[in-house]
Order: sequence, then structure tokens, then C-alpha cells
Amino acid sequence: MKLSKLREKTFPVVIDFGDGDIVNIEMKPHVDGQAEMMALQKKFEEAEDNEETAALIRERFCRTIPVWDMQDDDGNVIPLTSEGLVAANVPVTILGTLLVRGYGEINDSKKPGKRR
Repeated sequence: MKLSKLREKTFPVVIDFGDGDIVNIEMKPHVDGQAEMMALQKKFEEAEDNEETAALIRERFCRTIPVWDMQDDDGNVIPLTSEGLVAANVPVTILGTLLVRGYGEINDSKKPGKRR
């Protein structure tokens, strides 16, 4: 398998926030290294006050998540571009949560007995 093909492979993931609130995403977990993404987790909290870090997280989120069903309050799917995320005022902490939990779901699905 070519690395370029692996980097384009997507995995469907359902993130459950409880009370029937779920977000469906498709992840390309091999676009960036998981260790690199996990290192960003430490910056999620400070990113609200640091536009450079927030922009980095938004850019990586859009590269890693090509499809989602997150909607604004009017029921429109929020565009997966940095500009779309800013316009919809999506907090980077939510983006970070989706990335971390998405990686966790993919890793859990690869464990013996957990294959989907």
C-alpha cells in the first residue's frame, strides 16, 4: 500500500455526547501523526486566547475530518474550512475533543474483539 493512499483513507466515527447528542464524522487519521495531534491536546485550553494556536488546530481539524454533520443553530451543516469554523464560532476545545475522541474510537475499534 502506498502511504499517499493510506493518508486518504477515511474511517466513520460516531461521537456520543450523551442524551442522544451525537456527531458523525469521517476521519483521515493518517494525515498527521497521532502523537502530533495528541500533543496539540495540551494546547486546546489555551487556544481560546491564542489565535495562532487556534488557527493551527482549525487547519489540522479540517485536514483530518473531511466530513461531519455538525450543524449551526439554524440546522445548516457547518462548513469544514477554517473560515467556516470561525464564522460559526465553533470553539477549538470542541474541535480538539472531536479529534481526541475520534482517534480513541478508531484505536478502540482496532483492539481484538472490537472490530467493526
